[in-house]
Amino acid sequence: MSVSDKGLDLHLDSYGLAFSARLRLLRSMRNLTQEELAHLAGVHRNQIVNLERNETRPGKPANPTFYTIYSLARALNVPVAVLLPGATTAVTTTCDYHVAADLHIDVVWPVAEEDTAPFGPAEVRGERRIDEHLLPGHSMVDRTARAAHLPQAEEVVELLRRTRDALHEQVAALPEGQVPEDLRAALDDLDAQLDAHDTAQAPADEPEASPEVVDAVDAAAEEATPAAAQ
Repeated sequence: MSVSDKGLDLHLDSYGLAFSARLRLLRSMRNLTQEELAHLAGVHRNQIVNLERNETRPGKPANPTFYTIYSLARALNVPVAVLLPGATTAVTTTCDYHVAADLHIDVVWPVAEEDTAPFGPAEVRGERRIDEHLLPGHSMVDRTARAAHLPQAEEVVELLRRTRDALHEQVAALPEGQVPEDLRAALDDLDAQLDAHDTAQAPADEPEASPEVVDAVDAAAEEATPAAAQ
């Protein structure tokens, strides 16, 4: 008896439907047209249209490639897991459509010893084990595992602080009126975030510079460096 005959086949159309809903929601969240998202992701607009309709030209469910999914995530500036329906739960045969409306992602894996345990005879035969803690309604956050990442986060904060200080020195060396506005705005934003971190003095509240801030700082620093050298 095949896996399909057992009723264990994956209903890809249900996952495609949830994916299409998440893609539309994220695109609307970023206030992008289909044409604009296609341009940012480096794909054709028709591909965005088909993905949001959950269909391909032969009329089959949408089945984006690995490359397309990551390109869309980069264009939308979101973790790739946000695009994937049911990314924080064990895979079941059918994806519940309601997961498309919840964009919140909070994943730590592995959470329990059984997550990395070898498959037994039942799993090898295709009788999938669904761990209870991976099902909807169960927390995916392991506070102990999350706490283990705090030292690395503090290193990031310290790196941001050193970068901020170096850029302030470069700005001070520039003639009056030659400080790029985007650099000044990025530094003000970074100052505010680091000040908030220092005031809170709580690892859980430490700030992370947004990608937009990091990009603006990098771009403005490259523009400011030649001027400072003169």
